[in-house]
Amino acid sequence: MASKRDLFIWYQFERKRHSNYRRLVRQSYWNELCIGKCRNHYF
Repeated sequence: MASKRDLFIWYQFERKRHSNYRRLVRQSYWNELCIGKCRNHYF
């Protein structure tokens, strides 16, 4: 899991993006973050 600092930085970053682009990037970001940990739960 990302640290609170990482999440805060990411939040500040994604606030500046358009919502559609932000949604895609956030989904990709969390997919990468969860590889190996969440994959068995969701796929």
